[in-house]
Amino acid sequence: MYSYLWKLAMDYLFDIVENIMNLNPQKKPDYRRGLRAMSQLEIL
Repeated sequence: MYSYLWKLAMDYLFDIVENIMNLNPQKKPDYRRGLRAMSQLEIL
């Protein structure tokens, strides 16, 4: 149950982060690092 909610939250947050990345291009490396960490968690 919790893994399903975690996955749902990650999908939702990914969309938000993509939108924020477009608003703050100078922060793109930071956002990419966070997205990479989220994708690593998804593999586990």
